[in-house]
Amino acid sequence: MSALKILCIEDNETNISLMRRLATRNDHHLISYRSAERALENFAVDQPNLIVIDYLLEGSLNGLQLVKILREQGHALPIVMTSAFSDKKSECLEAGCDVFIEKPIDIYRFFAILERYTH
Repeated sequence: MSALKILCIEDNETNISLMRRLATRNDHHLISYRSAERALENFAVDQPNLIVIDYLLEGSLNGLQLVKILREQGHALPIVMTSAFSDKKSECLEAGCDVFIEKPIDIYRFFAILERYTH
């Protein structure tokens, strides 16, 4: 199992800490930003294998807008959207997300997602 470089865009420090613990438990590396703008600024340098995005973020862009920008730029890597709003699932999947996880995050489902995308 090779380690993933996971880009996490989340504005809640508790959720970032949870994602970091879950990722590092399986020897993956997590890079986090609180805004879509910061993630976009550093995307080329970070070169993630997997992206986890919260629907609501700090800054002027939300998670859905970020997904649309990444897909328009031709990025095909897997994107996991997280949100407390279950009614956003269809919209997120239509925009290009591969997986939608409702908060609170089920850690066993998250581990299964990491395993699916580990090559």
